[in-house]
Amino acid sequence: MTSAARLAPFSDLLPVDAILTSESTRAFSCGGLTPQYVLFPDTVDLLRSCMRAATQAGMSVMVVGTGAGLGLGNAPRQYDVAISTRRLNRIVAHEAADMTVTVQAGATLDEVNAALAHAGQHLPLDPPRPELTTIGGLIASDASGPLRLSHGKVRDRLIGITVVLADGTLVKGGGRVVKNVAGYDLMKLFTGSFGTLGAIVEATLTIRPCPERDTLLVIPAADTAGALTLALKILAAPVMPSYIEAFNASASAEVGADHRARLMIGCGGHADEVSTQHARCAAHAGEQPLQVHEGVERARWYAALRDWPSSGLTADLENALGAKLSLLPSQLATILPRIEQEAVHRNTRCAILARVGSGIAYVRLIGADAAHVMPVAAWLRTTARQAGGWTAFDRVPAPLRAQLDTWGEAPAVSLMRGIKQTLDPQNRLSPGRFVGGI
Repeated sequence: MTSAARLAPFSDLLPVDAILTSESTRAFSCGGLTPQYVLFPDTVDLLRSCMRAATQAGMSVMVVGTGAGLGLGNAPRQYDVAISTRRLNRIVAHEAADMTVTVQAGATLDEVNAALAHAGQHLPLDPPRPELTTIGGLIASDASGPLRLSHGKVRDRLIGITVVLADGTLVKGGGRVVKNVAGYDLMKLFTGSFGTLGAIVEATLTIRPCPERDTLLVIPAADTAGALTLALKILAAPVMPSYIEAFNASASAEVGADHRARLMIGCGGHADEVSTQHARCAAHAGEQPLQVHEGVERARWYAALRDWPSSGLTADLENALGAKLSLLPSQLATILPRIEQEAVHRNTRCAILARVGSGIAYVRLIGADAAHVMPVAAWLRTTARQAGGWTAFDRVPAPLRAQLDTWGEAPAVSLMRGIKQTLDPQNRLSPGRFVGGI
């Protein structure tokens, strides 16, 4: 096959260095499927043309940024073309006085915050690996991190969005000022849609001043239940931490600490405010030693908390099952020790990070016999459901990925299918990757 034939039908749209083919596309594999093409348009108009050409050719498209999030979600049913937003990475507008920023979807969170830093501002969203997480990927996956407790999720900061649909149509919602709330439903619709409805190409978000002082408190605990119980007490106290998170003993060992559970509390703001937070946390900690970390050591612990959901499976990857549990915060102290006990019963190592204030827990079961992964997954899902919660699997052994539904049953799935049919009637965008096989 000639070079021109390999690059068709996109050779008339993009230069050769903006099209990957053959072995070069393997870095963008998803669910065992590898695309024929990976495209890197550097303008919105070119992305629209690429989207239109691909769908008119009957190809299935996945919109990606750096490709770091391709392990999430179900495996797609078909995957022919990856369209990367990575070259759409400009800061379109930074309104420092209004505390908003408009940015193209391919800019990473680290790049955005570097641009805002000169004004003493930041975008207070902290998903895992911000150096690889693009703004478009952040919105499409609805990813969050420790700061979710104090600053909310991306949906809470999003005030404007621009999207390209499968047929190349450009649609916009919201605006560039906080008081403009028109189109909010469109922003809500695309947040967490995993690329199944359209390609996010631009977003406007509210930003915040950087804190004057930023510290991290570490309180060791006898066990997971003890750490979670203390966390709930502090959450009920007049402390208002930036985040409050707990590692169980196994997860603590993974990040280089000693093998015991610990509670980690972020305190940020004016210097006197942070000092008050320290005193109140110490009063609740009682006889437990309270370690205060700032500077480099704070940054190390904070990065461990932030990135652990994506890096907390450092060994035995073939026999690892990862789950994200969403529960009421009050349920965590009951459910997570039960999961630890079940892991012992199944001769499996269990590592846990709990985002206590948000009711989120990342559970890693490592070393389970592959034949028993499905029963363990069913037990986890049933246990969370009985507590009124939800389970999504974010790490599944490769041989079992086609058998285990990442999302499980979801309410209003028929409504979601109707929206998919309206916006992507030919089912070209990430088919099968989202809830209910959408």
